[in-house]
Amino acid sequence: MAITWKINDMKRDTATGGVNTVYWECRVTEDDTHTDCTAVEGGKLRLEPDATAADFIAYADLTEATVLAGFMTV
Repeated sequence: MAITWKINDMKRDTATGGVNTVYWECRVTEDDTHTDCTAVEGGKLRLEPDATAADFIAYADLTEATVLAGFMTV
């Protein structure tokens, strides 16, 4: 089984540089029986970023890996 997470898009507040919406996708593929079976789920995560927080990362400095790492802890 393979599980793949992907960030499709992000919306931000241009005044603070904080991301307030993340659009995501999770794809699961099963091939144990040599018959591909894939399920895809997607959605959006709404956030309230705090630009004064010590761990704040502005939109311009984010990578998909950073967003996914943070996404898994929400």
